Amino acid sequence: MDGPTLGIIAGLIGVSVLMLRVTKKKVAIAATPECTLEQIPEVFSRLKQEGTNGSFAVFMFQPPDSSKTDDAINIQFSIEQGKIGVDWCLIGPINIRDKDKLEQFLSTHKYKYQLREMNGMKYVRVEEGNLPGLCQKVIKDLYAQRPDVKLDMVVEGFSWP
Repeated sequence: MDGPTLGIIAGLIGVSVLMLRVTKKKVAIAATPECTLEQIPEVFSRLKQEGTNGSFAVFMFQPPDSSKTDDAINIQFSIEQGKIGVDWCLIGPINIRDKDKLEQFLSTHKYKYQLREMNGMKYVRVEEGNLPGLCQKVIKDLYAQRPDVKLDMVVEGFSWP
């Protein structure tokens, strides 16, 4: 497997592990990194400066309208074939459910996106435009999160914080 494939697979594993933390179950796990909505451009900058193919930063949060404690949304930056992008991985129930909602949002805001698949996992990817701003808008506008919301993270291939 190549670096980007391993990076996305590692991201998915990280998301699965972190889902335990998001559900607030009493499970002993190592401290995980987090950031606020306002820090997303800094995360993007660090990933772009320090990362290589397969490096990523996954952001996870609970949507305000969710009645299930184990639902979490994830959106990530990753480096694939030397290009950084925003990925909406179609693995969690909310990400799958809201795929059309995200695509409509991207079209409305004039972002070009592609539906990709790697090792059986589908995801929506954007590689052009203000990617940190896009990530912030998705979290803030589509999911009504406040600027000071704490986003759980999984990072690979760069330092944070």
